[in-house]
Order: sequence, then structure tokens, then C-alpha cells
Amino acid sequence: MKTGRLLSGWGGRALGVATAVAACVAGAGWGCGGSSGGVTSEIVCGPGTALDAGECVAILVGGDAAAFCGPGTTLAGGVCVATSSLDAPSETDATVTVTCGPGTMMSSSGECVVVPLEGGVTCGAGTMLTGNMCVPASSSGSEGGIQPDSGGATDGASSDAGDGGCPTACALGKVCVSGKCVSCGAMDEPCCAPSMCNSNLTCDTTNTCTCGAPGEACCSANPSCSSGSTCNGQNICACGAAGEPCCSATSGQSACSESSLSCASAATGTPAGNCSCLVGCNQNVVQRSDGTMWLVSTSAPSAFTVDGTNPLHVQNFQANYSLGAPSGLHYFCAVTTAGGVVCQGNDNSSGQLGSGSTSNSGVTIPVTVVGGGNTPLTGITNVWVDTVFGSVACAINAQGAAWCWGANGNGQLGNGSTSNSRIAFPVLSSGTPTSPGPQFTGVKSMAVASEHVCALKTDGTVWCWGLNSVGQIGTGTTSTAQYANPVQVTLLGTHAVDIATTSGNNQNLSCARTDDTGMYCWGTNYFGSLNIGTTDGNPHPTPIQISSQADGGGGPLLNVSAMSLSGGGAVYVVQSSSLAGYPNTLSCWDCGGSGGIMPVVVNSVAVTGIHELCPQMSTGVSYIDSLGQMWFDDFYGNSNCTLPACP
Repeated sequence: MKTGRLLSGWGGRALGVATAVAACVAGAGWGCGGSSGGVTSEIVCGPGTALDAGECVAILVGGDAAAFCGPGTTLAGGVCVATSSLDAPSETDATVTVTCGPGTMMSSSGECVVVPLEGGVTCGAGTMLTGNMCVPASSSGSEGGIQPDSGGATDGASSDAGDGGCPTACALGKVCVSGKCVSCGAMDEPCCAPSMCNSNLTCDTTNTCTCGAPGEACCSANPSCSSGSTCNGQNICACGAAGEPCCSATSGQSACSESSLSCASAATGTPAGNCSCLVGCNQNVVQRSDGTMWLVSTSAPSAFTVDGTNPLHVQNFQANYSLGAPSGLHYFCAVTTAGGVVCQGNDNSSGQLGSGSTSNSGVTIPVTVVGGGNTPLTGITNVWVDTVFGSVACAINAQGAAWCWGANGNGQLGNGSTSNSRIAFPVLSSGTPTSPGPQFTGVKSMAVASEHVCALKTDGTVWCWGLNSVGQIGTGTTSTAQYANPVQVTLLGTHAVDIATTSGNNQNLSCARTDDTGMYCWGTNYFGSLNIGTTDGNPHPTPIQISSQADGGGGPLLNVSAMSLSGGGAVYVVQSSSLAGYPNTLSCWDCGGSGGIMPVVVNSVAVTGIHELCPQMSTGVSYIDSLGQMWFDDFYGNSNCTLPACP
């Protein structure tokens, strides 16, 4: 869509918001104020006109435009005539006659003033009116525009009188369309020449004044822009920039203007959201597209650094930083851009920093995670941490080989022992550190709790290890109190697509999403996490399919696209289509003492349009919505986090 521009006079002279160019014809010198034979004429331009290079021109405000002499014509005797039909002026002519140009007229006081709305000029011999301009008759029907004789600017006005044009020039505020003078410049009216409209309107590619679409002026009405764009600081409806709606992209095009931005759509098939530079979140830590990590809250965000000054750049991370506990246990691990792992936290009593240090003290800058022989881990692709107590971490490489480090009192490191490890040790399919079997491989993702860990393999199987006090390992029995090596959750077969775990506060639970969009959980039901209509302290070692009703009835809960388990007992899910009728709804059960599945509600409105659910909060959940905003929600309220600006 084209936007309004300043109309330039011959030679590219800018004359105002809109001008009708008028050539004042003098008997000598071809210029107002020119001289011949010692005779000088001084032109006085009246109200609403201005002198420009010896020409009185009408200064028209608000988008109105009068007829003017077009390319190949000039004003002579009050009419536009073909330049070739004019006789050269006599240099000895002692009489100077001033003619006011199109859009102006001579007042009784001898001044050129703006012609009233009913005024205009007549196209003379050898010319005709085309698109509100007098042009040589031979150019009828061709693409017009203001094209100065030499080196001037072209303003792009086009002809709209292919049937021969209007017999006389149209009055101000009108334009010739199909041989008739019609009003121009207002909403849905033809554009006034050249490509001009009233304020808050844009001349589109169909030569119609409009507003509200991307690239067009913002409408004065509310909403000022159509769906899919927003009114920016230049009063233009825009899309594609950070914080702006995603543009409607055709094949091969991006919905956002920068490669560092992505469209924060809520889910496939839903209306697009805003362009955002956030690529990951976990609790109250986010990652930007430039790889920097930021701690966010309701106050200004702060960047994590490698040395107290220079920002840390990572591939991905997981963290235990809660908005609700700024002075609590803080801990994160991240995969560096080089494929190593670094960790930072205020405690190392279990060796969870993985640096090999024997100190129990935490660190305020990241330290490198090492393996056997204190050699830094390399080739790592993903890392996960215990997001409740911050005592365990695990990582995998591109081949799916797994390592864990930190607390191991219940065999949660999966290496066949129950001794803590201050370095990353391979997860073993069988055996012990002193008599190791093969390393556990084929892992796609992991879910780390403080007392047990689960892994999703690329073949869709789920494996768990660690404490089994309430059946959280999923073997169908609690006769084995703990597993120090991975064991398969056989009931799920090869149908799992995502996993989650949590520990603490009588909440030792494991869950999996399956390829039928359903969800299974096993372990504790102390707070009603299994949604079976009871709250009991009994173990549930066999995976139970989550039902759509609190009593276990109503059929299975389906359309689950994301899930998060809270250390406080709540289970959060995002449903692409919920029973409550809301798309991409954030729902929960066992949240705030409520029974059954219910949408999360803020100010009496259901939370919808979830773009990314940030895994595992100790007391609630955090999420990024389709507008690129991040929110923290617990049992007591909902807070909007202040995010870092995009790079």
C-alpha cells in the first residue's frame, strides 16, 4: 500500500502537504518576476498561495488537490496547452501579463489567491484532462504522473480516465473517474491526484482511500487497525516487528521482519500472535533468540553473565528460580554454544554444580560441569535440573547418551549407586560405578525431580529410576523401594511424547502425554493429583489415564498439548480444545484446594492463547502467551513479568 507523500514541483521542489503546480506565464522570460528589455514584474502571491521559483502555487491542506498542468503541457492564457504549440515569447515584448496558475485566481487587489471549491482551469488546445491533470492529447490512457522535464521527482499519480476523461477540469475535492467528476480523498473514495487522501487515510493499489490494513494509515475509529496489525508510532498499521502481530506470511516468507523473531502463535491452526524474541522459558528465567538468559520478575529483568559483566550465551537451559521466593534456593544449568554445560547456584552441598569442587558453597557466576578425570563435558545438546529443590541435574548428547550429577540418596543419578556425585557420571543401563554396564542411550528428553528421574526415549518408551515410595517409578509395584538403574514403564508401550516429574511436599509424581493427546500419571495422590475423585496417601504404581471429570468419569482428558507439575501438588495442562469451550486453555486440578479439572481464571476470564508453558514451578506455573507476554500464576494470584527488550 502506498502512503501519502509531498508533491514536488518541477525540478523536485517540495511545495507543501499538497500543491497544485501553476506556471505563471509572463510576456517575457517565461517566469513570474522575470525580466525583458529592462521591464521587471513583481508578483504578489495572496493568501493560501506561495511563490516558488517565480510561480504562484496553491497550498492545499487536508488532502484536497486541484487540477494542474501535467507533463508536456504548460499554462498559457489561463488554460493548459501542449508545450509544442506555444510560440516562443518575444524578447522585445514590453508588456508583462501575469496569469495565476491552476488552483489560484486573481483577486480584486491584484493578488493570486486560492480558487474556491467550485473553481478550476480548462484544458486548452492539444491537451486533455487525465486523472486530474492536463496532458498532451497524444498521451491519453498512458500511465501518468508528475514527471519534471529534467531530473525531477515522479510522484506516481495514475490516470483514471481511459474513456476520454472529463470535458472540463474538476473542482477542488473532486477527481475525474469514467468521464465524471466525483468526490475524492475520503474513506472508500477515489484518491485525489496524485495518490492523495485525507488525513488518517492511505491511497491503496486500487487508487482508493482506505485505512486499517498493514502498511496503511491507522483509522480514527476503534479499533484503529484490522486484525493482524497494530498502530505504531508513525500512525501506520504495522506487523512483523517485535511486539507487533505476526504478518500473514505466504509460502517462503516469514511472519516476522527479523530472523531473530518468531511468531508466538498459541497452537497450530489458531490465530497468529505477536512476533517475539523469546525462545525458551523455565520458571522465572527466559532465553532470547540471541542466546542470552534473563531473570524476570515484576521489576526490571537482569541478564546472567559469565564473569559479572559479559552476558552468558546458551543453547538451552533449565532453572530453579521462582518469582515467589527471590531469596530461596536458586539454581540453573545450561548448554553453552560450544556444547559444554555450566551451572550456577547458591548451594553445592550435594555436588549439583557438577564442577568437581568439594566446596558446599554456591557460586554467583557459572562453573563448568566436568566428567571423569575432571574433563569438561562436550557435545551436549540438552540439560535438565530438579526445579523444586535444585539438587540434581542431567544432560544428554546428540546420540541420546545420558549423564547425571548431584544428590543420589535414592539412586536418582541412575548409575547403580546411592552416593552423591560432584561430577557428571554416565547413567548406566545396568551395573555400578565400580562395575559399570553399558551407558543408557537413545534418550530424547528427561524430567528431573529431587528424588527420581524419568527419561523419554526416541522410540516412545518411558524409563524411570530413583525413589519408588509411592510408585512414582511406574513398575506396578512398590515392593522395590528404589531403583538405581533405569526401568521401563511398560504400560505406556511406545506411545509417550512428553514426560514430567515432581517431588516434595508429599508430591512424588510422574506423568506422560501420549500420542492420542491423552495423559497418564502415577505415584502420589495425596492432594488429588491423579484426578480420581479422592485425595489419599496411597501409592499408585501403575499409570492411570487422566479423566475429564473429577470422579474419574466423563471419558479421558484429551487434546493435551503441554503439561507442568507443581511441587505444591497442582497439575497444569494446556488443551488445544477444552471441555469448557476455550481454545488453548490453561487448566489445572489439585490447584488451590479445588477439585476436578478447571480453567485457570484471571479477573473472571479464562487464561487462553498459551504459547509456551514454562516447566515446573515450586508453587504454581509460569507461561508465555501468544502476545509474547510472560505470566506467573500461583494459588494466590497472577503477575505479569517485565521482559527484556529484543536485541
